[in-house]
Amino acid sequence: MNVLKAVEVPFLRLMYTFDVKTSASKGRVMGFLLDPFVFTGVIGHINVLQVMDVKKGKYVAPGSLEEPGRDYRVLYVFGTPDTKLNVMLGAMLGPDFSPAGVSYGGKTDDGKFEWRADFKVSADRGETEVRIALDVQYRSGTLDKLLGRSAFQLAQHFVTDHIIPYIKLYLKGGELEVSKVEVARLEVDASQLLTKLRELSKGMVTGVISAAGEDFRATLLVKNGELGTMRMMKGGKLFTGGDVIAKLLTEQGRVRLMAYEVDVEGLMERVGEDAVRVE
Repeated sequence: MNVLKAVEVPFLRLMYTFDVKTSASKGRVMGFLLDPFVFTGVIGHINVLQVMDVKKGKYVAPGSLEEPGRDYRVLYVFGTPDTKLNVMLGAMLGPDFSPAGVSYGGKTDDGKFEWRADFKVSADRGETEVRIALDVQYRSGTLDKLLGRSAFQLAQHFVTDHIIPYIKLYLKGGELEVSKVEVARLEVDASQLLTKLRELSKGMVTGVISAAGEDFRATLLVKNGELGTMRMMKGGKLFTGGDVIAKLLTEQGRVRLMAYEVDVEGLMERVGEDAVRVE
């Protein structure tokens, strides 16, 4: 008697990395990476269907959102207008911001296709460099035919045919603006406040962090990953400098934090370039 044996389908995993430079400011690049709808639109193979509403505790259509989270129900689309299109329901998480950069990730509901994208953005001498690492993995066999390419080819396609052309062709420099880009929004216990402030500041070049509790508001400037000028309003009084840290150490309860990156150096360089052209 023949006994049928289950054959385990191998799980393919390959990472594709690439560096690209642009004249666009770091703020503009971060704005692209931190907007999930723009990001998925650029990728081209991910359609956002619903967003987790933190306040409601369930997935809703974007038009019904009250407090958006970072968890999405999405539709993965593979193929081109000239070939057969295949779609799969799944999930996506992001953007996640840390000192290491910005990241997204997701997978199909059947668990056969997973991906993760990590971006590290740095600015130097009027140029912004973006390091992209895309990790794509899926079970080989039926998905090879379904996706129409290998794991490596798929990761390469996402980067070279979608992300890089957008950065090079659409995120162009030349604009003279100061824009704040939100890089973090979270709520922590007051006992963790100083630790979290240091963690957030390490991932920023120039920016602002705001902290709000039940009866206080604080604003802290960040330069080269270090906390600088500080102001705090509490009980109708203004505190500055080291007094702000001393007051924050005595706070209790929950504190809301928001961090913004501001590309001041890029602005200075563009102003200088414009001045040279005027001369």
